[in-house]
Amino acid sequence: MKRYLMKVLPVIILAIICNTGFAQEISEKRLAQMKKTVERMGEVMELDKQEKVEILELKKLSEVKYQEINNTHKKGTEAYKNARKSINRKYQLALKKICSKEQMEAWRQYQNEKKSKKVASIN
Repeated sequence: MKRYLMKVLPVIILAIICNTGFAQEISEKRLAQMKKTVERMGEVMELDKQEKVEILELKKLSEVKYQEINNTHKKGTEAYKNARKSINRKYQLALKKICSKEQMEAWRQYQNEKKSKKVASIN
């Protein structure tokens, strides 16, 4: 029960913080990309339906924050880079709360394999 609460509590907090208006600011194309990524994560990490929903909401929240930074900071500046790093760190921490260590390791391994294939195809 305690583990379940630890997984659900961050999502509840996220749901309270973000309202449905956020989803309207994300383009349909970008939303489709996020859904595709979450589905791939679900396959690689063997996520259940609730975890997929939580990760998609987390991605939506991060995307809106990235858009805000793009509008308020000049690209390439130190403030811009630091703000994006901060959002990425918060995303990674929240993702770790949703997923187990084994799931996170499976995703990292998948990403590394994908990156290796891409580099090999360029050479």
